[in-house]
Amino acid sequence: MRIIERPEVKGGFVPCVECGVGTRSHVLENAEYEEYEEVWEDEKLVGGLYGIDLPKKKVFCGESMFSLVSDASKVAFFHLSEYVKAKNYKFIDCQIYNAHLESLGAEEIGRGEFLRRLVL
Repeated sequence: MRIIERPEVKGGFVPCVECGVGTRSHVLENAEYEEYEEVWEDEKLVGGLYGIDLPKKKVFCGESMFSLVSDASKVAFFHLSEYVKAKNYKFIDCQIYNAHLESLGAEEIGRGEFLRRLVL
């Protein structure tokens, strides 16, 4: 997997850090599963997303999303949403709220509400 740095995206946090799990690298090292969805077109990777699956907490923490062709990340997000629905997850943490994620159904919540939902 190729990681593309996006210095224009500032802020955000890995919420699990706030729940006493540890540092970001601790979360990555101790995640039960690292999940990714890939979107291919004509044998070329054109989009996808990556994140940390926390099945015991019933939460998916999104880390990165990319699209090289129109709507490829939407296709990946659709497949992720089907996965988390099938497993009765509480929510997907998108870290950064933006218009693209809002168009996919994301809702912005405050930190306190986020932490409350995470520990329920």
